[in-house]
Amino acid sequence: MGWRWEGRRPPNASFTSDYTLAMHASRLLAGMSALLLSGSLASLVLAAPLALPTPQGAPAPARPAAPPNAPAAQQAAQQPGMAPPVTFTPAKANLGKVAPGSTTPTKFTLTNTGTQPLKITQAIPSCKCTAITPVAGQVIPAGGSIEISAALKAPPTPGERDAKVFVSFEGYKAPVILELVGDVVMDIVCEPPYVDALKGVTAGTIKVRSQDGKPFRILSAGGAAPVYKGFDAAADQPKAEYEISWTVAGLQTLPIWWVVETDRPSSELLPLRVRNENTGSRWDMARYDRQWHVKDGVVFPGTLKAGAATEMSIEVEYYNPPPRPGQPVRAKKSNWSAIKSVTVSDPSVKAEIVEVKMISDEHLELKVRFTGSAAKMIYANCVIVSDTGTAIIPFVAKVQP
Repeated sequence: MGWRWEGRRPPNASFTSDYTLAMHASRLLAGMSALLLSGSLASLVLAAPLALPTPQGAPAPARPAAPPNAPAAQQAAQQPGMAPPVTFTPAKANLGKVAPGSTTPTKFTLTNTGTQPLKITQAIPSCKCTAITPVAGQVIPAGGSIEISAALKAPPTPGERDAKVFVSFEGYKAPVILELVGDVVMDIVCEPPYVDALKGVTAGTIKVRSQDGKPFRILSAGGAAPVYKGFDAAADQPKAEYEISWTVAGLQTLPIWWVVETDRPSSELLPLRVRNENTGSRWDMARYDRQWHVKDGVVFPGTLKAGAATEMSIEVEYYNPPPRPGQPVRAKKSNWSAIKSVTVSDPSVKAEIVEVKMISDEHLELKVRFTGSAAKMIYANCVIVSDTGTAIIPFVAKVQP
C-alpha cells in the first residue's frame, strides 16, 4: 500500500527545508515498513513453507506422495471420498424376463485396477429380493479379480424389479454398486401393465393376451364382470387376446390396484397399479410419521386354498427422506421396526406373524401366515401395526375350495 502526504507547506518555508523534511519522513516510513514486512515474513515462514515462483519452463514440484508400498487406507486418506480402483462387469446385470416368484442367478467380476491389494469390508444388498455370496474379508490383489454371485428373487406382481449390491472396501468411503434388473412377466400379460388414470382420465382400455398364443378366459376385471371391446363372452369362443374397458368414474375412493382374473392356472391374478395423482407419492402419507412403508405397496399372496395356511414375506423399509429447506430434521425413531400385529379387514382371512427378521438397519422381512376360510375373490386391506404407527395396505387374494 502506498502512502500519500496530504499536508501543506508552512508559510515562508524554503524548498530545501521542505525537501529535507520530506526525506526524513520518507526514511522513517521506509524503516517502519521494513520492520513490519520482516515481522510478517517471519510469521509466514513459521506458519507455512514459503511458495517460491517456478522458473519459466521448469517443471512444477511434485506434491509428496505415499510410498509405493503404502496401504490402500493411507492412499485413500490422501484423497478422501475417492472410490476404490475397481472395475466390474457387467456394468448392469440385465436378467431379461423372469417369472413371478422365481429366483434368477447372475455373476459379477470385480477387478482391482490399482497397485495395492484391496480388502472387502462388507457387501450389502438393497433389499431382501437379492441374495449374494459372502465376500466380506476377502482381498483382491493388485491386478487381480474376484467373482461375486448374486440372485434376484422376483416378486409375485408383474413389472420391472431392480436391486443393488453395495460392496465396500477398506480405506474407501464410496462403495462399488452392482445393479441387477429383471422384468417380471406372467404367461398372460396386460398392455399397458397399469391403469393410466392420470390428469382427469377416468376410463380407458387394456389389452390382455397370452404369450404362448393359446386361448383363455377372463373371469373378472376390477372386481366385476369384464367389459369387452368386440367380443361376446356368451356367443364367441375363447381367444388368445382381448381388449377390455376400465373406468374409475364415480368412485369416491380411488383403488390402488385393479386386478384381472383369468382361468389360466399360472396367471390367475394380474394386478395392475392405478396411476393417478393420488395413488403415487400422496398415497399413505402416514409413512412420514411412522417412518416405514411396505415396499411393494400391496400384500398379494396370490391363490390360497380354503382352510390351508400360506406363508408369504412382506418387505418393510425405513422411510425418512431429507426434509425440505426450512423444515426441521426428523430424528430416526429407534422403534420403527417393532411390528406388533397384522390383520386383514375381511374376516374370512386370518393373519399370523411368523417372524420379523431385520435384513439391515433400514430393511426388515415380515413373514406372515394367511388362512382363508371362504372360497371367493378377496379385495380387502392388510392392517400392519408397529410401535410408531399403522399402515393400511391393499390386500388381494383368491381363495379356492
